[in-house]
Amino acid sequence: MRQILLPTIFIASLASAPSAQLSPRDRWADTARVTIEAAYNRGDVARVRDARALVERALTAFAGDPLLQHYYAYALYREATLLMGKRHDEKEYRPLLKQADSILEQSAAKLALPETYALRSSVLGQLISNPLQGMTLGPRSGSAMDRAIEL
Repeated sequence: MRQILLPTIFIASLASAPSAQLSPRDRWADTARVTIEAAYNRGDVARVRDARALVERALTAFAGDPLLQHYYAYALYREATLLMGKRHDEKEYRPLLKQADSILEQSAAKLALPETYALRSSVLGQLISNPLQGMTLGPRSGSAMDRAIEL
């Protein structure tokens, strides 16, 4: 399975810009990114959920914003992968991955961000749990990664 490389050039540029120069939306996105990554690196599911709630609040102010949608899906993905790593039941993490896929699809339709396509590829790969799903989700995952590379 291909690894997703977050943050890449665009997202990394958010982190390097002084916060005073960032728009309010970009400040929310940067805060979300930092919060999600810190919580994930600690293996703290509760903090990843808190980060997801943070992005939900941002989406009330910037409804349908594709970058914030990306980070909302990223939080769902990170929460799901932590649950998978802690051997939780599939019923707990699979809905998170499905929701992340749906949100990433919406985000990608509005903003052609390579990270969104790469993340969607990874989400789809995580949803494959049997050969039949592999036949349908595998090509979708590959197409998403191809689009990420193309961008």
